[in-house]
Amino acid sequence: MLFKNPNDADNKAIRQAIKQWLVALKGLSADTTISVVELNCCGDQCPHIETVISIFHENLATEILKVSKPLTFVRKHDLIALCSVAK
Repeated sequence: MLFKNPNDADNKAIRQAIKQWLVALKGLSADTTISVVELNCCGDQCPHIETVISIFHENLATEILKVSKPLTFVRKHDLIALCSVAK
């Protein structure tokens, strides 16, 4: 984990919020598995740190969403923008 919120050192609160926002935005089942990780990106065309969200759908399809910012800075409007582009 690269950026830490002093009030939520493991970033559990923002991870849970991201999962809840996605369930609501995409109409997912509450049982849908969603993984939220923060990664270093070394390529020339990407930010140094990005948040990668993997949604494992019931039909075994996996959907990957990338937010070009650290996990602690991801907000609902970022996910709304990603979901509207993915349609």
